[in-house]
Amino acid sequence: GHSMHNLLPFHPNIPRSKSVYTQLGLAILAAAIIITCYDLLDRNPCFACIGAVFGMGTGLWGGLHSGINRSIGTLLGGVLALPFYYLYNLAPGHLPRDLCLLAGLFLVIYLGLLVGAVDAVPAGTVVYFVVIFTVPQDRYIQYTIDRILDTSVGALLALGLSYLYAVWSAYRAPDLTPKPKNGLRP
Repeated sequence: GHSMHNLLPFHPNIPRSKSVYTQLGLAILAAAIIITCYDLLDRNPCFACIGAVFGMGTGLWGGLHSGINRSIGTLLGGVLALPFYYLYNLAPGHLPRDLCLLAGLFLVIYLGLLVGAVDAVPAGTVVYFVVIFTVPQDRYIQYTIDRILDTSVGALLALGLSYLYAVWSAYRAPDLTPKPKNGLRP
């Protein structure tokens, strides 16, 4: 008979790959560093933490390339949030607000796909919506710039930690490249 398990779109299993746990550890380390530093600076660590997880490398979500794409997405979402924030929140009622909101969302997704940065789309839409729905009206331009910077800080920290870990692993690991026998290439 059919068990409930077969109907699930996912199949729960404990990851056995060491790299998954490495990335998990690095993501948590990055978040811990950000939270500590941002507390000292009296800044909200939310976006830097999002950036760190989005920017984290290979084992979980695809390496450096992916992290760069996500940073592009953040930039895209933030930049597009500026005019659409104005249209949605501040423009006199010439345009239907919700259509403005959806037009902006369309552009974030479309431009993300256009530049070939599929990974950019989730990051961009997160930034876009959070800016549009939560920003204080008097300083939305400064706020958006700050969020783009925060997310970039998080992404760069995650990429940096991934890179350092990769270098350290390579340095520590035994050389496993096959040695040519009697001077001939295999």
